[in-house]
Amino acid sequence: MRFGVIAIAALTVSMSAFAADPFVGTWKINIEKSKLSDPARWKGTVAIMEPTAGGLRNTFKRPMPDGQIRRTSSVLFYGKDTPVEGSPGDTTITERIDSFHLRVIYKTNGKQTSVLESTVSPDGKTITDTHKGTGRSGKPLDEIRVYDKQ
Repeated sequence: MRFGVIAIAALTVSMSAFAADPFVGTWKINIEKSKLSDPARWKGTVAIMEPTAGGLRNTFKRPMPDGQIRRTSSVLFYGKDTPVEGSPGDTTITERIDSFHLRVIYKTNGKQTSVLESTVSPDGKTITDTHKGTGRSGKPLDEIRVYDKQ
């Protein structure tokens, strides 16, 4: 009986911690406020952030020119080098700086290629991502992506 009460209390505390995470939610790109190398590529993009054990699941839904919705998903585990789904040789490592700041380091074949700094606004209504380094094409990457909470 005592174990059951402790288990329920622990579950309640962990659930409230997830609910309080300002990154969790559905976010839509704000093209006008963003600084993108290819704005058309990002138009209509929605990011869904969900809590997972030890990190966040980040799912992107992006409209494609043919009308289909491309859906990609990755898990950002805090402090662990994690393979990028569908991209052999690519990994990420996510650092939780504090409640409102994340840093994601992107690597290809073990070599760092870029860093994304992600910040939730104090009111919890906006995420701003600053992504710098080298893109998949090998070209320099310097973008600011602003997302509004839906």
